Amino acid sequence: ELFTDKRRRMAMALFWITLKASPVWFVPIVTGRIIDLGYADHPSVVALLVYVAIAVLLFLQNIPAAIFYMGNLVHVTRGIGRDLRIRICRQLQVLSLYYHSRSSVGALHSKAIRDIELLEQLPRLAAEQGYGFFLGLVVSCVAIVIRKPEALWFFGFMVPVCGLVSSFFR
Repeated sequence: ELFTDKRRRMAMALFWITLKASPVWFVPIVTGRIIDLGYADHPSVVALLVYVAIAVLLFLQNIPAAIFYMGNLVHVTRGIGRDLRIRICRQLQVLSLYYHSRSSVGALHSKAIRDIELLEQLPRLAAEQGYGFFLGLVVSCVAIVIRKPEALWFFGFMVPVCGLVSSFFR
């Protein structure tokens, strides 16, 4: 219910975070191609310039992508915080005078503000941690399928094992 009027901004934030994170996935591929050119019998200078241009463009697009990502995400998180504050104020106004005389309004207010601040951080954490992990996993699987499909079974086995080991040590 909090995200209903913010779906477009959240989709734009996910698009921009995907674009912002793209150099992490594609620069190693481009670097590998450049290294392969060095071992070729007749290395192509044009191909080298194309790969270098791709790498530079990947890095240069990172700055505007990060700015647009944060702009959209801040709009979403502040809108959620605003909506929650309005709802809490309306609910507090509905409560009886007897309730307000028996409870500490200041403590209730500070707890509500603290909870709202935590809820404002939820979309950022979900986008950067959850979505980033999901995208990294998908891009890694696609890269493995393209370059070395027979290694995918090993990757599919090791990812859950690594997840279990890291959760055990937390």
